[in-house]
Amino acid sequence: MSYLENNKSPVTHIDRIVKTVSREVSPEGHLPDYIYRSWQRCIDKYNILPDAPFIPHVVDRDVLLDHQEAFCDRHQLIRRNLDSLFNIIGDNGYTLLLTDNKGITLDCRYERSAEDFLKQKGLYTGSNWSETIAATNGIGTCLAEEKSIVVDRNEHFFPIMTGMTCIVSPIFDGFGKMVAALNASILKHAPNGQNRLVAKLIEQYAKKFELLFYMEQFKEHWLLIFSQCENISDTISTGVLALDDDGKIISGNMNASKLLCKTKNLDLGKSFLDEVF
Repeated sequence: MSYLENNKSPVTHIDRIVKTVSREVSPEGHLPDYIYRSWQRCIDKYNILPDAPFIPHVVDRDVLLDHQEAFCDRHQLIRRNLDSLFNIIGDNGYTLLLTDNKGITLDCRYERSAEDFLKQKGLYTGSNWSETIAATNGIGTCLAEEKSIVVDRNEHFFPIMTGMTCIVSPIFDGFGKMVAALNASILKHAPNGQNRLVAKLIEQYAKKFELLFYMEQFKEHWLLIFSQCENISDTISTGVLALDDDGKIISGNMNASKLLCKTKNLDLGKSFLDEVF
């Protein structure tokens, strides 16, 4: 017997998800495509139902230390930037999480007076936000989709999360592999304009972290930094190329690939600088 056959109560958050995925009702007009895809994955691929009890999963200390150690060098590069970002958004009630590409929270910034409450919600170091564990949520769905997203309140899969809004951007290394996610969560209603501003900040800082990672990863090579914008400090659109002494392009960051490969049909790893500019 299916969940719907077993549940005759009025339409709830749970019914809405199951009926949407089963095509009994059409997705609501404002429902982002990535939310619908995530709901589908949760039910069809992970065999999770939204009425299942959810308790935040926190990894053992030894497991957390292994994940933190694997990310240690990168973490040292961005620690102060996490502090500065939290100084901007923390007073408005946002909690800041940095996870690796497995969804394990490596570091967080939060209001100390709310520490116990945030631990209960899983907004704390060591929590696992993988979509296979926590279903549709900002971090897990960002990692699955590999793009910046917002999961707003009742777009979350589990009812217990529907009071939360999560704003997340992925972080890629110099070879285009996603290595982390940067998340801001708020457990109260926030104006759309405020969330849009925070989303811009999260994306900007994620790109800044990518740039720092890239420069460290290719510190033994020549680096060429360029942008379509007049302000080269606009990290959202900044491209970087790593070159050897002969001018051969070793690598380009995600922005470089988007800016150059799309317009010039180039394979950056097989091109020379004079073929690009």
